Amino acid sequence: MEFQKDELNEILNIFQQESAEIISSMDEKLLILENNPNDSEIAMQLFRDAHSLKGSARMLGFDTIQDILHKIEDVIGLVKENKLTMTSDIADFVSECLEFVLNLINKTVENK
Repeated sequence: MEFQKDELNEILNIFQQESAEIISSMDEKLLILENNPNDSEIAMQLFRDAHSLKGSARMLGFDTIQDILHKIEDVIGLVKENKLTMTSDIADFVSECLEFVLNLINKTVENK
């Protein structure tokens, strides 16, 4: 399916805005989970956020972004399955990865 230039720009802008919102929400949930490592509902919400963001990146063909988000999803999945406890080090690392993803999204959209 081919998009007109203005349609592609709109899609990319929506992806960029929604990604920023999801990543911000994920950062907030990471803090909650760091303070309440047994909160399975927050872990599930974080997992869904990562999964949704990964799917959007895949849909747009952003393979590198998708790959990074897949790894983040894997870590959160381990937390969700109680195979890994969310510590401050893990939360900080995931947050840094999310910041990197957001920067990568911004650069990707900027460069079209």
